[in-house]
This record gives sequence, structure tokens and C-alpha cells, in this order.
Amino acid sequence: MRDRIIKSLAYARYQVQQHLELDDCPHSAQYDRKDQRCQKCEFGPECQWLCSNDEFAALERKSTETLVDALVFSLGYIDALITRWGHDSDECRCEACAWLREAAQVFAECQEEGGSPSSAAAS
Repeated sequence: MRDRIIKSLAYARYQVQQHLELDDCPHSAQYDRKDQRCQKCEFGPECQWLCSNDEFAALERKSTETLVDALVFSLGYIDALITRWGHDSDECRCEACAWLREAAQVFAECQEEGGSPSSAAAS
């Protein structure tokens, strides 16, 4: 299950990276919790998530609960994109909608296995 979660996070990372506007970012999307600009930036949550879940964040060593929490963020983020694009995620065959359906299934399986305290937040 952990491998499926980590695999699911890859697509979400790609989408977050594609939608961050980094022209004015002094940290190149490397969230700095001590910097007031990061704390007030509209992309702060996305940058913070990206830094915590990028390919260099040793995801394989993170707890299952932490990975499920990252998946919950991913589901919300991609769902918001799909909604903004006006897609019907149940019917659409685009990559984002297909990812959302597959990742939601992974999340449902995590809940069945005991999941995470934040599991209820994504339901």
C-alpha cells in the first residue's frame, strides 16, 4: 500500500510544480518556515507540501500516516484543479481525472486498512 501511495504522490507533485508561480519566489519553491514571505505567500501550503513530499524527501522512510496525509492533500489539490477546469471527474478520461479516481481508490483502501486520523477529513 505504501508504494501505491508514494506512486500516487508523483503525479500530484508534478501538478503542484506546474501551477506554482515562482517568478517572485526568492527560495525557488523551497519553503522556509522562518521567512515571513513564505508564511504569507498564497502558495505557501503548496510549497510546504511540495518540500515535504518531493522526490528527495525520503518518502519511503515516512510513516504510513504521514503518507496518507500527503495523499489527502493531493486529492484535494487535484480535485480543485479539475473543478476549476470544469471536468466531470467520474466521466472524463483526462490524466488528472483518471489520477483522481485511482488515488481515491488508494485512499479508500487505506481507510479500510486503518488509514490515518485525517482520513475522515477527506471523506
